[in-house]
Amino acid sequence: MPGFVWSIGLVVLLALASVPGVAGRAQAHGGPEKVVEGRFVVTVALAPDGDLTRLRFFFRDFQTGRGLTVPMSVRVRIAEDETLTPLHETKAAAVGGRADVLYQFPQDGFYEVVLEFSLDGEPERVYRPEDWRIWVGPPQELDGRTWAWVTVTSALLTVVVVASLKSQRSERGGER
Repeated sequence: MPGFVWSIGLVVLLALASVPGVAGRAQAHGGPEKVVEGRFVVTVALAPDGDLTRLRFFFRDFQTGRGLTVPMSVRVRIAEDETLTPLHETKAAAVGGRADVLYQFPQDGFYEVVLEFSLDGEPERVYRPEDWRIWVGPPQELDGRTWAWVTVTSALLTVVVVASLKSQRSERGGER
């Protein structure tokens, strides 16, 4: 019986994952952290800075998790969502394992952020994590369909977990 319950749960999760739009396009390029060649982890964070937006990139060693302390150079390109023409391109130095880029986005919406960096000790070697797709502007409100998916998904997962726990308990003769 437990295998049956888990297989139903797996089918439900796979079905929900295959429905377009459930996860949202904002995660199309993954989350804020990118692993680069199994050597570095790059994280981006956005914050308002007056009329500008600060994009702060953090660089860590993949093996140790410690921030990089070696001098680095970065190049950042920002483009409107799904276009090839950059709106902004800048170079900066990374100090203490982080680099900041300030930019005034023309309007709310999704933007592509492309980062390239090199260690100053190896300037010929350029590293390029996967691009980020970011939302700039006020948080988007969820529409009724999204709330319906969240409600249905939560209910189905609750049913699967409860059924699994009950079947495990009944196999052990009601013991906890």
